[in-house]
Amino acid sequence: MGTRSRTLWLTVFAGLLAAAGIAAFVAFRGDGDSETGPRRVDDPLAGFDRPRTIHFAPDGRLLVTDVGTGEDDGRVIAIDLEAGTREVLLEDLPSVEAGNAAFAGMSGASGAAMASDGTLCVVIGAGPEGRGFSELRCTDGLRVDLLAYERENNPGGGAIESDPFDVVFGSAFGDWYVSDAGANVVLHVSRQGEVAVIGVLNEHIGLGGNEGEPRGLSVSEGFLSTALFGGGVITGGAGMSVPVFAPDAHPIAVAPYEQPIPGPARAVIFLSYGDQAGSENSGSIRIGDAVVLDGLDRPTGFVALGGGRYVVAEEERGRVRIVGGDAR
Repeated sequence: MGTRSRTLWLTVFAGLLAAAGIAAFVAFRGDGDSETGPRRVDDPLAGFDRPRTIHFAPDGRLLVTDVGTGEDDGRVIAIDLEAGTREVLLEDLPSVEAGNAAFAGMSGASGAAMASDGTLCVVIGAGPEGRGFSELRCTDGLRVDLLAYERENNPGGGAIESDPFDVVFGSAFGDWYVSDAGANVVLHVSRQGEVAVIGVLNEHIGLGGNEGEPRGLSVSEGFLSTALFGGGVITGGAGMSVPVFAPDAHPIAVAPYEQPIPGPARAVIFLSYGDQAGSENSGSIRIGDAVVLDGLDRPTGFVALGGGRYVVAEEERGRVRIVGGDAR
C-alpha cells in the first residue's frame, strides 16, 4: 500500500473515531429520548408529536401520553421537571390517522397512569380492529379488550362503540378506572382484568344536547372526577355524585383543586377544550364557572403544579408547556 493510500485510510479511521467520540458524548449528555433510563435534556417539555394527557406518577414525575404521528409510534414519557430529565416508558404503541377523530385526526395511545408498585397502564383509543386499539394494556402483562366488553355488555344501550380516553389508578382500592368516550361509560378494571361499570353518562346531557362523553379522569382522597366533553364535570365519592355543568365550554380534563373544599361539593379544577367550535386560544382552566386562566389553544390534558402554575398539553400544537403563576 502506498503512502497516499495509508494516509487516506488513517484519515478515514480518525474520522470514524471522532464520530464515535461525538456520538458517545451526545449519549452521555442525554440529548434525546432513551429506552434505558432517564436522560438529561435542554428542555424536557419539548419533542412531542401529539401530547394528549398528563398525570403525575407516584414519584412526582409527569406522565405524558403522546398519540404519535399515525405510524404506530405512540409513546408514554416520564418527565422530571426538577432534574430536567425524560424517560421513554412505553413506545411503538398503536397510532393511526383517523379522520373522524375529535382531536387532531389522530387515534392511538391516549392516557396513561402508574400504580404505587410501578405498574404502568395505557389506554389506546379507537382504531383498526386486531391491532391493539380500544384496549387497556399494562406493563404487568394485563390486557383488556374494551371493545369486546362493549359488544358483550353494551351498558349504555346505544350503538356499539368504544374509544377509551383516559385511565387513573385508584390507590385506595388498588385498581384502575377507565373513561370510554365512545361507550359513554366509566369503568372499573381490577388488577386481574375484571371489568365493572362505575357509571353510564347518558343521563348527563350537556352542550347542544350532547351526551356526557367522559374524557379526562382524576382521583383524589377517594373521589373520582370525570370531565364530560358534552358539558360538565362529575365528582363521585361516598355515594355522592355532584355534577358541575359548564356552559360554553367542553371539559376535557380534571384535576384536584389545590385546596379542596370540605364536604360533598368537592372543588375540582378542570380544563376546557374551548368553545363549541374548538376555536384557537379559546381553551381555559376553570373552577366551576370561574376562569382561572384562558388563552389556551385546544388543550387536552393538564396537571396543577401549585402556586397557580399548570402543565398543559396542547395536542394539535404538538407542545407541552407550563402556564400561569411564574411560568418559565
